[in-house]
Amino acid sequence: HGGAVAGVRAGTHAAMLGRAAKRRRSGRGARSVTTMGLPIPIIGGLFNPAVMSIVYVFVAVRLFLGFDKTNYSADKKVVMTALWPLLAATNPSFRENLKRATMG
Repeated sequence: HGGAVAGVRAGTHAAMLGRAAKRRRSGRGARSVTTMGLPIPIIGGLFNPAVMSIVYVFVAVRLFLGFDKTNYSADKKVVMTALWPLLAATNPSFRENLKRATMG
């Protein structure tokens, strides 16, 4: 039974080597960044959904608690807290107010 499994593994390994050899011959041996993810694993790990969710909640709480330090009226507090990533990416004035609210 063990010999049959080893034979299957060896065949699979040989097939993989065959594909790699074909890639080298065809000039497509190097994989692009888009198929492999970010080139540095640490940076790629920072952009996973769990880390991004934690960052979103952390900044949202800091903004909500420090909203009185901004130039905005209190009736926009919930909406602006929920949409902070979009506003921070598109509005320089909001970025200044976000810094003021979160950094102290």
